[in-house]
Amino acid sequence: MFLPGVGMFLQLLYLLYIPSLLRPASALALSSPILATAAAPVSAVPTWTELSEALPIPSTPTPELVLYRDNNGWCPFCERVWIALEEKGIPYTTELINLRDKPKWYKDMVPTTLVPAVKFKNDDKVVWESMEVIKELDERYPERKLIDEQHESDMKIVDNVVSSAVKYSFSSRNATLTESQKQELENAFEDSLIALDVRLAPEGPFFGGAEPSAADFAMIPMMERNRWQLPVTSPTFPRLDGSEWPALAKWFRSFDQLDSYSRPSGDELSWLTVSSVFLKMFGGNGTSVNPSVAAKIVMAEKAAEEAVEEVRAKAAKGWKRERIMRFFGAKTREEGIEAARKIIDNHEAVVNDACSSTSEAKSQVALARLSPDSKTSVDLALRTATARLLNVKSERPRYEDKEAARQGMEFIARRVCAPRDMGANAAVEFRRCLLKEAGEIVKN
Repeated sequence: MFLPGVGMFLQLLYLLYIPSLLRPASALALSSPILATAAAPVSAVPTWTELSEALPIPSTPTPELVLYRDNNGWCPFCERVWIALEEKGIPYTTELINLRDKPKWYKDMVPTTLVPAVKFKNDDKVVWESMEVIKELDERYPERKLIDEQHESDMKIVDNVVSSAVKYSFSSRNATLTESQKQELENAFEDSLIALDVRLAPEGPFFGGAEPSAADFAMIPMMERNRWQLPVTSPTFPRLDGSEWPALAKWFRSFDQLDSYSRPSGDELSWLTVSSVFLKMFGGNGTSVNPSVAAKIVMAEKAAEEAVEEVRAKAAKGWKRERIMRFFGAKTREEGIEAARKIIDNHEAVVNDACSSTSEAKSQVALARLSPDSKTSVDLALRTATARLLNVKSERPRYEDKEAARQGMEFIARRVCAPRDMGANAAVEFRRCLLKEAGEIVKN
């Protein structure tokens, strides 16, 4: 046993003194290459090639089908199939379809022209409509059945919840509805949630009991959005993950812990940002936004900024954990690897997006871009943040333009969107590292 105070002394010694011994200019950490100190660059931060080499080699099973889904990751029907594939562990590849400009080959292949659709590699069979795809998956991969004996009765509950949720959520920005009509829609949604909570309570946490079923996967995409967006669009309505519906709250928490849900899911900040985008797109007559919707846009943007600050606060508190993890050679968490892999593969596009004129931006045009001559500093900061994702040690960078580097990290933290770019957990971890670097730039 340690004597009283010895543990605290050792921790203080580690935090204040040992880090300087562990960070020679030549050391990169883990499995990354070693830089020669004599030939150190302007800043001893690993290159993109070195960061790529620090990634674990991924397992690459042969894909058995192609999933065709929307390019933004906003389609709830695509998410149903996406989660089902992850839950069943079926190897697949993804082809993204631009819903505003669908390619002719896709429209020729899928009679409805809608997403999602899947094409099986062994016989080239194409299946569309989300629940039809899940049925086909159950037939071909019966080891983990998603459609159970209660599927039909459970889907009636799901359809009622989803339908009433859509009507209620849209009512807040429908200027043609009377207050009485809006109240009726709110009551209908609340009644559907009461029935849902009763159904989930006896067994739970899922419709299928301990394991989720097709009914759970059919409902989570719309409920995920409403979980984060309703507090902004309908602030007087009880939180879906609060105490009003305890079985539903447990259902949300159980999904949060579900591995198959990690990649297809969005996080709070992403859905708050999307909420603002949707309000701007659908909250007016095409030329202007009505005043009540304008107020909700302000609320959504404020809530999104508060979510950013919450991540920033957690990042500021996380420095001890990082040093301890590096000291003991702890493995990088899966979400860090997922985020790092995505950024390493797309770093040029990420930096170019941050350092381009607003007129060139294809989305989130309200976010201020940096000038093209900021690319060097932004790239350096992004490499530093990515090294942190992978627990790769590096010297503090010396920036040509510290303010550009800081602004670049702030921009990318607000720009990344789950599940479009990466899963919810990976997006949270990536933002944490970005905002951590932004804070380090200010301190140094």
